[in-house]
Amino acid sequence: MTTIGDWKTTRSGVHAEVALQETAYKNADYIILPDGTKADIPHLDAGIVVHARPEGGQVVPARIDDSLFEIFLALRQIWEWDRETSKSVLGNGVAIESIVEETGRRGGRR
Repeated sequence: MTTIGDWKTTRSGVHAEVALQETAYKNADYIILPDGTKADIPHLDAGIVVHARPEGGQVVPARIDDSLFEIFLALRQIWEWDRETSKSVLGNGVAIESIVEETGRRGGRR
C-alpha cells in the first residue's frame, strides 16, 4: 500500500482540510523534483497526517477518495470566484440622477 503523508505541528490539532490537501496531491498531474524535472504521481492508496508536538504526537489516517476531490474542485471554483470572477461580473453603475435627467421623469415605466 502506497501512502501519502504530511507533518503538522499546529497546537489546535489536525484540521479536516488536510484530507483535501492530500487528495489534491493524489490527483496532481505530476511531481516537480528538486532538480526541476517532472515525475509521475504514484498510485496512492491512503493518506496519513503525523501530528507532532513537543508534548507528544499521533498518526491520523486521512481519506483521499474521489468524493473529496470533487469537493476540492468545488472549493477551488469558489476561491476563483472570490479572487477573480466576482470582480468582473458587474459593470459601472449609472447614477440615478442621470437616468432622471435623460428620461425627464421619476420612477418606473408607465
